[in-house]
Amino acid sequence: EKGRVLYIDAGAYVRYYTIDYARFASLGPASDEDKRAHDTLLEANARMIDALRPGVSCAELHRIAAEVVGAAGYHEMIDDGGRMGHGQGIQFTEPPSINPEDHTVLEEGMVISTEPEVALNVLWEDVHVITADGHDQLTTETVEFRELPFT
Repeated sequence: EKGRVLYIDAGAYVRYYTIDYARFASLGPASDEDKRAHDTLLEANARMIDALRPGVSCAELHRIAAEVVGAAGYHEMIDDGGRMGHGQGIQFTEPPSINPEDHTVLEEGMVISTEPEVALNVLWEDVHVITADGHDQLTTETVEFRELPFT
């Protein structure tokens, strides 16, 4: 249906290891609300990425994203303690979980996704390897909101 958001949560296997990431686009021109959700997700994701390094806890990453999401008025994912990322490895979703209850501290070599969400099926996900002095991002495609031609 024209104007609907197409949500894709995709992944791949590389030598028995996984990578999982989500993107979304609109079928035809995006609504102002969809653009606002996208901008909120990108800001939350950018702040999470800025904090990625050994010694940071998953609960702290969640707090960082929740501040941005809450300030934009998207409280449903915060109020229910929704996850905003997770570990990756042999399975697409592994511990740790970026939620308020998980105090796992990031360590060098961990693979983690940053996955802020503003509503069910409106989320953004990037994947990172934690390095000694920060992180390397594995997902590299564009962050622009894709508006797919649709009549």
